[in-house]
Amino acid sequence: DKTIAKKYNHTVGINIFSTQKGVRSSISLEDGTKVWLNSGSILKFPTTFMTQNERIVEVVGEAYFEVARNKNKPFLVVSKQSKIIVLGTKFNVKSLADTEEVQTTLIEGSVSINTGNLSHILKPGEQALVQTNGNLNVSRVNVDDFLAWRSGILKFNNLQIKDIIKELSRWYDIQGIENRSHNKEKYTGSLTKNNDLKIILKQLEHISNTKLIIKERRILIED
Repeated sequence: DKTIAKKYNHTVGINIFSTQKGVRSSISLEDGTKVWLNSGSILKFPTTFMTQNERIVEVVGEAYFEVARNKNKPFLVVSKQSKIIVLGTKFNVKSLADTEEVQTTLIEGSVSINTGNLSHILKPGEQALVQTNGNLNVSRVNVDDFLAWRSGILKFNNLQIKDIIKELSRWYDIQGIENRSHNKEKYTGSLTKNNDLKIILKQLEHISNTKLIIKERRILIED
């Protein structure tokens, strides 16, 4: 992978740890760092940290990190246009392939968010959103809402039905969404992954007064 490979010499290989849709998994890295990977996500990391001055990994999707402290060897997470620098901490990173922002939520410790043009040191309970243009916005959040996925719960806050379905497509075999509804209302709540997709769609139909139809692995949203 070019993003990581350019940081290391060619004698260091790259490992790829990934999860399929509907599957969450975890891995312990060589340095003792623990990483939990959400459904449909990828973690890229070098075969060894021993020969380098930094520990660099890359995330595509969503991951929760508990980084082993090593003040002599900073831990870096690269993802699209942002870089997270940390010595030892707990944080969540969300960088989906089909979105333009990188979301970093700090639970414990301290991290530095760098975009090339801007940098900011996050405090516990803060979340940074980095846009493709390099803009960086920081806000206070309820961190539990952004860690719920580790327990198989999807929490959504102020989202339209089509956006909730988009989040569900990371858990279930949904190949596309066709929105024929005029409903622009936004909803807040939670869904449990352990439920069958048909049951979840019925729950969403009930709260939104729309019809959600499964057709050839696509979801049709109708009034």
